[in-house]
Amino acid sequence: KTLFIEDGPEPLDIKKMISGLISDSGPFYDSPLETVHLGRELIYDCDNDLDAWSEGVFGLSNNYSLKKVTIGKYVRTLTPFIFAKNKALPSITIPGNVISIGNDAFYNCRGLKELVFEKSSKDEVLELGIDTYSLPDEGLFAWCDSLSNVTLARNLKYPDSYPPFKSDWKITIDNITIKDGCTSLGNKLFYDNLESNCTITCESSTPPAITDDTF
Repeated sequence: KTLFIEDGPEPLDIKKMISGLISDSGPFYDSPLETVHLGRELIYDCDNDLDAWSEGVFGLSNNYSLKKVTIGKYVRTLTPFIFAKNKALPSITIPGNVISIGNDAFYNCRGLKELVFEKSSKDEVLELGIDTYSLPDEGLFAWCDSLSNVTLARNLKYPDSYPPFKSDWKITIDNITIKDGCTSLGNKLFYDNLESNCTITCESSTPPAITDDTF
């Protein structure tokens, strides 16, 4: 139920679980994980299109057990598909040391309600992948249709055509909090994603620049 990968600078090599001639899945696929601490970089080749059998590192067969994830100070990148299909994960905090998140990292995380991007001590931009499972491709959090609270304390970089909340599921965010560390809100960042009564709170000492079609 609990997996604690200790903090450390050396990466950890993760392999697939081979459960049949054609069915690969993540190494913890049949584990009832509830809590995960990710303390170091993972080297993991998902090598799949997220079909019925293939999962990310923490893709679990029951989809609903994982309730808490923490990310340590040595983690710089989150591999593609890493938390895919975890439908009950309620919140995730991306610390400032993370500089990139791979494609489909949060695919079908449909219980995700709160997303926090913490400040980078080095003012590093966080580069976001996209959701490739949708046809056509969409934003990284396209399938997180419960998402209602977003906190931004850093700048996000993403392909212009795929802002992170772009989704046919119509993600509608209720609360946005902007803190020191976020100096610019990107192109179409919250385009067509806000509830009519959405509250936007700026706690930053200097309000961020607002670019084309942000809201």
